[in-house]
Amino acid sequence: MAQKTLNYILSLGIFREKTMEKEDKVDFWNTLSCEQQKDIEAGIININNREVIDYETFMTKHRQ
Repeated sequence: MAQKTLNYILSLGIFREKTMEKEDKVDFWNTLSCEQQKDIEAGIININNREVIDYETFMTKHRQ
């Protein structure tokens, strides 16, 4: 699951680069606040450290 999520996040970076080539506009990353950027970076670190929880497990605990 963690690898799948990481691959998805990395693919967003590739998509962003290809989109930037076409549009040659402002990168969406630069439109995020510093806090938002730090939260995303922290999430990537958590994924790399395998500090993740399966979506269904999370939802089961919080649906009750």
